[in-house]
Amino acid sequence: MKKTNIFMISILIFIAVIAPSSFAFTDTENHWASETIEKMQKYKVINGYTDGSFIPDGLMTRAEFVKVMSNMLKLEKESSKYIPDISRQDWYYSDIRKAVEVGIIQGDTNGYIHPNDFITREEAVVILSRAFRITQNNNIGKSYVDENMIADWAKKEVLTFSRNGYINGYEDDSIRPKDFIKRAEALTVISRVIPNFLQAEVYEGVIHGNTLVADSNVILRSLSIDGSLIIPDSYIKSLGAKNVEVKENLIISNESYLELESIKNINVEKNTYTLYNSEVEKEENYVSENYGIEFSVPATAHVLELSGDTNVNFKENDLVIIDIKKNENYYLQSIRTIAREEAKKYDNLFELMEEGKIQNAEYVLYDDKENAQMLVIKRDSIVYTFIFFNIVSDNLVDNVLSTIKLIPLENFEESQNRIYRNSALSLKFTYQDIYVVVDDSYNTKNVNSGDGFFKLFIQVNTITDMQKYSLSEIKALLETLARNDGEILESKTFKIMSNDAIQFKIHSEEKMIYSLYVVVGNNLYNFIFTGEENAMNEVGETLFENMVNTLEF
Repeated sequence: MKKTNIFMISILIFIAVIAPSSFAFTDTENHWASETIEKMQKYKVINGYTDGSFIPDGLMTRAEFVKVMSNMLKLEKESSKYIPDISRQDWYYSDIRKAVEVGIIQGDTNGYIHPNDFITREEAVVILSRAFRITQNNNIGKSYVDENMIADWAKKEVLTFSRNGYINGYEDDSIRPKDFIKRAEALTVISRVIPNFLQAEVYEGVIHGNTLVADSNVILRSLSIDGSLIIPDSYIKSLGAKNVEVKENLIISNESYLELESIKNINVEKNTYTLYNSEVEKEENYVSENYGIEFSVPATAHVLELSGDTNVNFKENDLVIIDIKKNENYYLQSIRTIAREEAKKYDNLFELMEEGKIQNAEYVLYDDKENAQMLVIKRDSIVYTFIFFNIVSDNLVDNVLSTIKLIPLENFEESQNRIYRNSALSLKFTYQDIYVVVDDSYNTKNVNSGDGFFKLFIQVNTITDMQKYSLSEIKALLETLARNDGEILESKTFKIMSNDAIQFKIHSEEKMIYSLYVVVGNNLYNFIFTGEENAMNEVGETLFENMVNTLEF
């Protein structure tokens, strides 16, 4: 690790400026802000466009500005708040939710973020002030002819930025708070606010200005920072600090890090702020504690949990009907089968729109093209059915789907992805417990038993002259063995990690068997996956395919 003795970090910046460099973007080399743009690209704060350009004089949107803040702070946790004008398909979806969670961006009175609007100078200043907890400067500063144009919610921040030299007025003594900010201008302001980015080096002496830890394994030793220190979550555990003074504020992600020895060695003269704290306004979510689910909806929505005596007014706008059921039979039914049965209860002509996973649960989303949608979630033996009627709020269903959290339940054993590792067999794969019982007793002499719906038997044999046989010869021999187990319905050959694999689908009385052979050197691995015929056709086949896709030898 390199040691850097700093008395004026601007000296380091000057050295970096005069050193030869290759420009990251095709349109910034001769631009007045080229050095700032290159610096921000170096620290992965910004990305250019697919054609290699940056368009420095183009206007910056609110979403783009928030993305820069998210990149700098390495934000991780997403808000569960209902946000009407973003959807999961938007490139900025996650960054907006992260910024809302820490209060960097708050939206208008109706919750709209307006991500694709160009950002104004005063909006950019307020977001920067929130992100880096800029201490307000109450000293009398320069007056501007259009000072009355600054919005009340931004006036203190804009004037503080002016007095600190983060933003400058124009030659006509105007500040132009409502003007849209250009991409290069935005980065210039950000660079003035945070002039110092620390890499994996040892820093001693004095650093002037606000400072961001921008790398792992940064060491601060006998150091005075004449500004604030920002330590993102990604780098705080590897940070070393001893005899450090911070003249302004310390910003970390959460209070738990205050117990780290390195953080205890930092003396902060003003305040210590945490990004994730109780000051950020939280929205009241809908919660069903009995069935362990919560999600966010707009205040105008009417959420109704269905029961036998429930009266429903189907004319209400943003009506969300939830039917939650628990049945052991759901274990062995696929999500599509369950969803089709749920759809039959309604007259709507639902069409499949989307499939996916929420945590460890599967879901399907249906649309009837008539302002109603149906969402079905299968969580082992619990099924949640959401019916949305008379949708008027923007992105209502998308927001519900994206904010759903499945809460752990008492007395409910939920399946988990387990990793099977056996160094003696040089074997690793992932499977779902509860559903699958793994039996490797043939080679290990360990007797494995359980009440899973499907059984996976593993057998490994060493055949010293395996290389003498072609794949077709091996397959012909294995087909003969497979017929002893029942009727072969399908067979196929493919590759697993460059190893030849042969798979048979076998019907035996009321059971279905998937028998997979994998040739690894002189070892012949056999995976025999068995279950009841109906169950295998529903969820068993998917469970087996997921296991095969994770095989490692």
